[in-house]
Parts: sequence; structure tokens; C-alpha cells
Amino acid sequence: MPANTIDFQEIYSEFQPKLYRYFVRVAGESDAEDLTQETMVKVSRGLERFRGESSLSTWIYTIATNVARDRFRSAAFKADSVTEGADEEELSSRLDGAAPAKGSLETITVRKEMNT
Repeated sequence: MPANTIDFQEIYSEFQPKLYRYFVRVAGESDAEDLTQETMVKVSRGLERFRGESSLSTWIYTIATNVARDRFRSAAFKADSVTEGADEEELSSRLDGAAPAKGSLETITVRKEMNT
């Protein structure tokens, strides 16, 4: 789907609730809204560069997974994790389990995340 035929408002309406649920599962409710908004901003900024080599949902969930990984790696997150007792390894493994894989497994994973 060429970028010029994609309406961001439609993307936002469709994917915002799905991304929020995804982030609740991998990062918890306290971070889900921020991660969702950061992802949608990146989608909006990158939409012109979307080449359609993968499905739109795969592209969006790849961005989402990278946003979460960046958050988990950040110094601020690590400091909060220590004070809140969160286990960084546990969070990372949840993300790895939810991250899109390659090929048909990627499609299955993304569909599962979008349908729950």
C-alpha cells in the first residue's frame, strides 16, 4: 500500500487500542500509554517512508517492539525498575516473546497480538 493512500487517522483508530493492549502485556499499564503514543508518533513520522515490503501491521508492530526495547534499555527505565522492584530480565523476556519474528511466524505473532 503506497504511503500516499494511507490515512494516518485511520491507522491511529485501528492500531492505537491494539498497541495499548500489546504494551500492557509487555511493559505494564504504567508505561503502556506513553509507549503507545511514542509508537504512533514514529508511525506518523515514518509513514511517507513505508514502502509496503511488509504488511502495515508488521511494520507498525516492529516499530512498537523497537520503542519498547529502547525504553527497557534506557537509564531512566533501569533506575525506575530498581526502585519499583521490576525484574529487567523478566521484562526483556516478555518483549522477546511478543516481538515479531521472521517469515510466517512473524505474521502469526502479529495477528495474535492484534486479535487479543
